[in-house]
Amino acid sequence: MRPLSLLFLLFFALAFTSCQTSTDTTETSDLPNDILENDDAFEKLFEYINSHYPDLDKNKIELMEFHYSANVGSQDDFSSSMSLTFVKGDDKDAIVEYDIDNDGSLSNSGVDITVGGPINGKISNTYETYQPYLFSPKVINLEVVRKAIKESTVKFKEATNVKKAYCSNFTIENKGNEKPTLQLRIKRRKFAATMSRSYKWTLEGDFIK
Repeated sequence: MRPLSLLFLLFFALAFTSCQTSTDTTETSDLPNDILENDDAFEKLFEYINSHYPDLDKNKIELMEFHYSANVGSQDDFSSSMSLTFVKGDDKDAIVEYDIDNDGSLSNSGVDITVGGPINGKISNTYETYQPYLFSPKVINLEVVRKAIKESTVKFKEATNVKKAYCSNFTIENKGNEKPTLQLRIKRRKFAATMSRSYKWTLEGDFIK
């Protein structure tokens, strides 16, 4: 069987996930609407993971994906969330996803990994299946991410001649035995806008395309 790219893998993961989702909500949230403005949400997410896996070293977590998404509402209200998908602390043959929203909500769920094509794809929850896609959280530098978003936003505005834009999502992932990269999408800041473009960066802050 041929492993698919992580994006494709996670598409099928959503279709086949059968584990229950657990949600914890804080009474108040001091997080900004755009939780990427500072490192607080990132740190709170790791604290949440650590509360479930106290013996799992932050720097030794085996990540499969770091994802961020944002949305602009009809009143120009802004909301955002981020998630970490990683090898479960007490079971190498399991993948879990932990999420945090700007309102302080925390949740986690199990993820099933599928290999193969759209027709013959099948679940393969084994460490050796997804090991080539894993990477260390030590390669993530949020300052580099913010810089890439800022410069991509400038590129988008220049190319499209729009005045307001924002990062609607980004993903850091390893396509398989490669260095993980940052792929992001810049979108026009307007409710229900569809104009957007994608950009790709190295995690050292170098523009790829």
